[in-house]
Amino acid sequence: PVVHWIADYRARVHERPVLAQTEPGDIKARMPAAPPDDPEAFDAFLPVLRSFSDAPHLVGPIGAGSIAKLVHNCSGYILQTALAETFTLGVKAGVDPEALWEAVRMGALGRRRTFDTLSRNFLPGRFDPPDFALELARKDVALAVELAREYDVPMRLANLTLMEMIDRRVRTGIL
Repeated sequence: PVVHWIADYRARVHERPVLAQTEPGDIKARMPAAPPDDPEAFDAFLPVLRSFSDAPHLVGPIGAGSIAKLVHNCSGYILQTALAETFTLGVKAGVDPEALWEAVRMGALGRRRTFDTLSRNFLPGRFDPPDFALELARKDVALAVELAREYDVPMRLANLTLMEMIDRRVRTGIL
């Protein structure tokens, strides 16, 4: 199953080399400083774009699409890493991988579309009240981190999340 593959990948990720294909600043150096004075209309290229994309979208001026692609791909890999981390914890703690997947998939997180919260809260700038009480969320993350220590599962993203939650508590005076 996929969960075993993820657990195996996480166990050996340090053996896999990461080879950069560009030097820092290469991409920015290749981008024009400003869009052309008379850009061709996006609509003129829609037939070509639709030949390989089911949802072509004009993001903004020249370069904005490349930035959106990087944000998209990076977000996807971060989400994959987070799920690999947490599912590894569940499997190492003794939960059957398929039962774990089903439980998470049918829970509130698994049934919610990833970007629904983003569009409801972050885009309009609504941060208060939080969707889930910060103290309850912090408790759950702290318990997961503690369980990970018991099973010797590295949880870098979970630890980072916990540190952010604690920092938020200190800044808002909740602590």
